[in-house]
Amino acid sequence: MQNWRLCGGAGDAGLPDLNDHNRVVAQQRAYLQALKDLGVSGFRIDAAKHMSPKQLARIFTPDIRAGVFVFGEVITGAGVGDTGYSLYLAPYLANTDHSAYDFPLHSALRRGFAFGGDLRVLNDPLSNGQALQSARAVTFTVTHDMPNNAIFRGQILDPVDETLAYAYVLGRQGGRPLLYSDHNESGDRRWQDAYKRPDLRAMLHFHNQTLGEDQYQLASAPCFLMFRRGAKGVVGINKCGSAVDIEINANFDKLSWYTTYRDVLSGAQIRIDRRDYRITIPARSARLWLRDDRKTAD
Repeated sequence: MQNWRLCGGAGDAGLPDLNDHNRVVAQQRAYLQALKDLGVSGFRIDAAKHMSPKQLARIFTPDIRAGVFVFGEVITGAGVGDTGYSLYLAPYLANTDHSAYDFPLHSALRRGFAFGGDLRVLNDPLSNGQALQSARAVTFTVTHDMPNNAIFRGQILDPVDETLAYAYVLGRQGGRPLLYSDHNESGDRRWQDAYKRPDLRAMLHFHNQTLGEDQYQLASAPCFLMFRRGAKGVVGINKCGSAVDIEINANFDKLSWYTTYRDVLSGAQIRIDRRDYRITIPARSARLWLRDDRKTAD
């Protein structure tokens, strides 16, 4: 709903339509400017699909947008082919220059990491409309709504699969990753102070070290995938119940031979010394190998 009254019923007239109320828009813009003056560097627009492009343009004028990051919450069930995507997210992206939560990619994550799901849906989700363009995408594995809103709790992944999904989101090229952390508002204690978790901090380090590097798929199957990030890193994810051996036999011109790659999570090392190189990934785990650029003797 973007016009007339929102909600209502049972004698409640609902919220009035304030799209064109000049004084309200002026107050909204004054509030955003005050936040900017305090040092706020970005704004998240909740339930952005209930705001028309015209209203968004009146509030987020160029002076408000200058120097800040703006992204909207436009919930969809998937990407291209999904009704919610066609009705709300696609028009939002077409009529603004804001970023948005990458709900299409999150749908692919849920399908891939679900019990019996196929990780190959994550090989190149952008190519079939199941991920947003990198410059517009805020990628995630969990948002504040999922633990704290009963209607969304069905979207929460198994704890191990959520960690593996983080390895994908923080290991892949593209998007601005969002890491959810709370103060145990949900009562689960699962996400309390998550930003302090050593594994998530290590994955963020890998993400930051590989920014700008291309991505190339090295191997994939229903329960594992592996890709490289330029010559700097290799990501391997295994959701299987047993270890997998993956033989890489392509594109080694990009990776560095006779150089140590160290997993930021476990400390395990690989050192590529032949064309058909075999890598083992333990069951239900991820590896994010980062090239060790310290000088070592061959």
